[in-house]
Amino acid sequence: MQFDLFTGGGDVANRLRSILNHLTNSSAGTSQVSALQELSEILSISNEDTLIGIFPCDGFVRELTRILSASPEASVPQDIDAMDEDDMIAFALSNHTTGNIETMTLACQCLSNLIHALPSSASNIVAHGAIEILCQKLEPSDYIDLPEQALSVLEKLAVQFPRAIVQGGGLNAALKHFHFFTIHLQRSALKTAASCFRSIDVTSSTFSNVIEVIPTLIETLSYPDNTVVDDTCLCWARLIDSCKASKEQLEGIVNLDLLRKLVGLMPVPGNANAVRPPAFTHLLRIFRAISKHSPHLSYQLLELDIAASFYQIITGSTAVPQDHGVISSALPLNKWKDSMPSMMSILVDLLPPLPTDDLLSLDRLLDSEPVASRTRSARISSNEGTPPLVKRRSSHSEKADTHAQLFRSNPSILKRVGYILVPLLIEIYTSMANFTLRELVTHVLVKVAYFSEPEGLRTISRHVSFSAFLADILAQRDYAALIVDALYQSELLITKVPEIYCEAFEIEGVLHEINIIANMPMEEDGVLPTDETFATILANRYTQRNNEVGIGQGHTRRYVILLAQNFIRLYNSQAYHHPMTKQPSRLEKLQSISNNLMQCKAENYAIALQDFLDYLSGNRIGISGFELSHSGIIDALLHYLTHKSKDVALRRAAFENTVLQHPSVLKTLIDRLQESLSRSESFQIATPFDAFNDGSDNPMAILNKRIRVRLMGEGARIPFEHRNLVASVPIAARLKNLEDYLISRMGTLGTPLSSQGDDLDENDENDIGSEDESICDPEMVNPFDEEQGFDTDNEDDMMELERDVDEHTITGTSSTETQDTITETQIRERTDQNKKRGNWKIQFYAKNNPKPVSAESTLYGIIHQNEEPNRSAWTPYYRLSYKLSWVPEQDDDASTGHRKSIQQPPELDNNPTCLKALELSAALYDLVMMNASPTSNINAQNFVNRTLTGKLQRQLEEPLIVASNCLPDWTFFFMQKYPFLFPFETRYQFLQSTSYGYSQLMARWQTLQMRNNTNLPSSQRPSSDDLMRDQPLFHRVARYKAKVPRTQLLVSATKLLDQCVGSHATLEVQYMGEEGTGLGPTLEFYTAISKEFCKTSLRMWHESESNDDQEYVSTKHGLFPNVDYHQDTLKQFQTLGHFVAKAMVDFRMIDMPFSPAFFKVLFSTKDDPCMLLKEVDPVLSKSLDDLRGYLTQKKQLESDKSLTGHKKAVAMRSIEVNGTRLEDLCLDFTLPGRPHIKLKKNGENIPVTMRNLQEYLDLLVDKMVGTGVNEQMAMFRQGFNRVFNVDHLKVLTPHELVALFGNSVEDWSYQTISSAIHADHGFTLESETVQNLLTTLAEMKEEERRDFLQFTTGSPRLPIGGWHAMRPVFTVVRKQCEPPLGADDYLPSVMTCANYLKLPDYSSKHVLQQRLLKSMREGKNCFLLS
Repeated sequence: MQFDLFTGGGDVANRLRSILNHLTNSSAGTSQVSALQELSEILSISNEDTLIGIFPCDGFVRELTRILSASPEASVPQDIDAMDEDDMIAFALSNHTTGNIETMTLACQCLSNLIHALPSSASNIVAHGAIEILCQKLEPSDYIDLPEQALSVLEKLAVQFPRAIVQGGGLNAALKHFHFFTIHLQRSALKTAASCFRSIDVTSSTFSNVIEVIPTLIETLSYPDNTVVDDTCLCWARLIDSCKASKEQLEGIVNLDLLRKLVGLMPVPGNANAVRPPAFTHLLRIFRAISKHSPHLSYQLLELDIAASFYQIITGSTAVPQDHGVISSALPLNKWKDSMPSMMSILVDLLPPLPTDDLLSLDRLLDSEPVASRTRSARISSNEGTPPLVKRRSSHSEKADTHAQLFRSNPSILKRVGYILVPLLIEIYTSMANFTLRELVTHVLVKVAYFSEPEGLRTISRHVSFSAFLADILAQRDYAALIVDALYQSELLITKVPEIYCEAFEIEGVLHEINIIANMPMEEDGVLPTDETFATILANRYTQRNNEVGIGQGHTRRYVILLAQNFIRLYNSQAYHHPMTKQPSRLEKLQSISNNLMQCKAENYAIALQDFLDYLSGNRIGISGFELSHSGIIDALLHYLTHKSKDVALRRAAFENTVLQHPSVLKTLIDRLQESLSRSESFQIATPFDAFNDGSDNPMAILNKRIRVRLMGEGARIPFEHRNLVASVPIAARLKNLEDYLISRMGTLGTPLSSQGDDLDENDENDIGSEDESICDPEMVNPFDEEQGFDTDNEDDMMELERDVDEHTITGTSSTETQDTITETQIRERTDQNKKRGNWKIQFYAKNNPKPVSAESTLYGIIHQNEEPNRSAWTPYYRLSYKLSWVPEQDDDASTGHRKSIQQPPELDNNPTCLKALELSAALYDLVMMNASPTSNINAQNFVNRTLTGKLQRQLEEPLIVASNCLPDWTFFFMQKYPFLFPFETRYQFLQSTSYGYSQLMARWQTLQMRNNTNLPSSQRPSSDDLMRDQPLFHRVARYKAKVPRTQLLVSATKLLDQCVGSHATLEVQYMGEEGTGLGPTLEFYTAISKEFCKTSLRMWHESESNDDQEYVSTKHGLFPNVDYHQDTLKQFQTLGHFVAKAMVDFRMIDMPFSPAFFKVLFSTKDDPCMLLKEVDPVLSKSLDDLRGYLTQKKQLESDKSLTGHKKAVAMRSIEVNGTRLEDLCLDFTLPGRPHIKLKKNGENIPVTMRNLQEYLDLLVDKMVGTGVNEQMAMFRQGFNRVFNVDHLKVLTPHELVALFGNSVEDWSYQTISSAIHADHGFTLESETVQNLLTTLAEMKEEERRDFLQFTTGSPRLPIGGWHAMRPVFTVVRKQCEPPLGADDYLPSVMTCANYLKLPDYSSKHVLQQRLLKSMREGKNCFLLS
């Protein structure tokens, strides 16, 4: 690379030599300043490549160091008379009072730039003694520039030579005058200190220098600047990590006051001093080191109630249970979810280790072994036979004894930990399908059970179902480590509180499951391992991971079975001393009830149910999940509610009148049914093949992993030179990328060339045998340009797209072209034409599969679905054949993306208990929802299965599986058959992951990854090179940018959406004549279009009361299609469907208050049409109910056998409802109020009489919510399907869709807002103005809230999840004022793209309210510079 910025081009060495001469000549002081300035400029634009070989590093460093140490006295050059004007100026400066200061400042700047350009120069700087000199420059003075530059050099040196900085006094100098530094210098000083603490030698003599700065680091924990606190926490984390090897030194630098400050920084809800995510990571490191290496400090942390802090952080609760309450059944997902493993690890270490001579001892189990096994165990010591998963739970150290003694001295500490955390820990285990996290949870529970007194366990047991929890673990038998912990807990509970758990373990099935384990053979597959086999298993299996499935193998299997057998002996002994009601009597009673339910007759339906109800309500324990599945109750209830017979309606009515009238009993039944389902399910989480899974925490890293693909062309149309190619391809790349790559090589298919193939590194077939397995053609590799960022497509595609947008800038014309009617005939004609047209396309074929693979399939998806997890299948390359085929064009309006057909997953084929539990859950759910009311105690949340939710959530965290469409069948089966088992958040994530398309899915993961990188500490953030490697480049979503006028928005939106058909580009909008761009104007555009669709003039929506004076329709009952529509309205419904779908995939909020009935009709649900009409138009529905009164009286007369035919006819003519006869209403077969809409042919001439009243009612209801809206719904569906299949929305309920698109309940409480927003740049959350703002927001009315959000974010609604889900985080900053104006003279301004509110520091709350409301009214519909 040439430095063409320098004069002389290649004369850089001469310039540097000249500069060095000027610096060396001490008598030429007049030229030092200009030489230093020139040197600083050169170094600022240089790098290592340009300086190597021409830069005499040692010479420059020597001279720069000498200048820094020079005397402040100025010398007068002898040739002063020969100076020109520039030299005289330089001389004057050098002899000024500040001359030497400026020279030293420039010398420091040169050193700083030198380290940046040539990192190896740091060693020269240290060698020439610059550290001590730089420390001297940090003394307070009137000139801040010199200390700032000196500290900058020290900061960079500390990265490479931290010990040299400490030895040279740099650490002390950086923090000595910390309180006198500017905020910028304070941050730099702490970064220097953080680097120094990376490798502190606690045994060296310089450790005293570290001790001296500890008071300063304690004080900086209380600083208001978040960055200072972050860096201080990093300093403490590194310092404590360095000292953890010595308990004495650790306890010497950490005292109770420091612990109190650190705990006070934890981000519990409502804590004004809470740290940001990076600092919280450092806090967890600190607590982990302390808890692991110091029993006394661990005990003090528990005394400071760190357990309660963890509870609040994980649950998001502002309070801690003061009584032994149970937390809510649904564990909230929050931003600290990823920190849970760290918190669980800290809890494990805070509690004392388990001793080896008691619970974990193998010797206590060996004596009870059968004789045949005892012979071999005599040859294997108990230590050798103990599995590693047991060994690592124990400790022999004196530290462990001290730890345990501290807890025995104050048992109340452990008691509090138990009642606060045990319910939470069980909830975490149930909700999170993560083995590591679950193992930590069970280990904490074992420690709590071991060290707790019996009374403490009794207290916990009153509110926590330990027995049901243990039964689930033992029934699932997922991993040996979890089973061992469950057996430990079972043994401890049966030993300490037998009066509770002797009976509970039988009722809940714990004894049943342990009996199964105890009777398993010691050897697996009939082969008893030899001693050598045991040793090999242990050596190979436990050196890496400790997650043996099932009950394990070898020693692990033997140990688990011995534990189970030992428990059976203990249980029999305890049961002998604690007689109880035997389980068979309970099961027999339940089996009798089950038989009655199966065989009862119509007259006994209610009686049979009442027996079951009496059993549940009259029993102290109720019924367990084990009893429910083993007594036949599930079968009986399922038969009772769903068996097809003429009496099914009577049985369901009896169930509604008995069980549904007792909410507490119904809730118990649902809970136990979910327990039975969780215990019996065996659905597995699909993970990538081990060869592709490198264990990285970064999900994007696995998406970028590459394999070599051999592309074998078949057919005469493939050029000979392209029939054997090898390319290096990302495993997550679609075949569409390969197709574009091949087309770009051949370029003869009449298909536009694409640069997306540039991500493929291709090899020629002749190079296959070479030693280099990653040979690639440099011309086919598109290097990453850092200036592009991470959310744009590559340069060529982006330029082409922007040119297209510029050429098609949307105008506000009202041309009728946009209002063309699309009829079904035209659609059919268009389809027929497309069948005749087509393109030559490349189709790929996997090995042993004659069908072509979809171009949307990923490379890994093909391997996952067609190959065994054997590395040889794709080593050294994976074979794919391809052909050139004629493919007809598809209609643009065709559905994009179809789910795989609904098939029962194989896990249910031999699992009738699980299948019947699912079917019964569905039957109960339907009954409950049909009878639900706003005051019902039972709702959809009661049916959420936390175990299945945790598994699905875990499955969706596998990006390669999701992107490759390799999700297991059970995920689709549940989402389509039993979606009610999952909460809204999980179902919505599933919808986003499986329906939005590959590009949007990748973009979403990339955004999440970048957000996670932002939350990392600066020292842990990936470098630009790491980002290049980890961020997928082949999927970047283009942005379709368009300018639209504010006039005739709906016409512009129609044109714009029509242009976007088939495009995956994210739509961005800018208004003509306005400066604002990006997210803010785009959100405002979606909001404005939403409002346009609600205009009365469009005649799209039904209105109960017609009012032509209103500009917008009344949305009291939600938007529902109007049966009185024009043909143009159909096109508008198509545009609406496209608009709604586009907003979803682009993650944009809209404001369309649909009626729930809209989606019920759209999805053709089985809802009663009369109930749908009641939702759409309650007034009309009430009128129809009155008309049904005539029919009711008519039926009564017809059934009255005492009347003659003549009398009946007379009586019918005199029937009245509300004092009015039917004939007096003058009804005909037209729509009420709209006589031009006929319900049947010639309807205006057909009066409504008693004879045809039923027909009239049926036709009217059908017209309103049936055939009258079919066309509108069909066009909405057609427009929506342009983006993705509208039927995929069925995973959400109609009411959830209503909340998603418009009407939702938002939390604007003071606590919620204060915990969600961020104050910065002059404000803190404690600032009076910010507090006034929070109070004002909490007091706002509904319309004011919408105006505020419209003004600050561009959308009148909060995103899903409310204030806490807003991204970027809503931030309030201080707006600076220019004299002579004061803060009260300014209005607030915003940056909608960043969710920034610039707020002046107003003098009072009243002024703030006035100014804010004025800005909201006047600034919500324009985007100008602020």
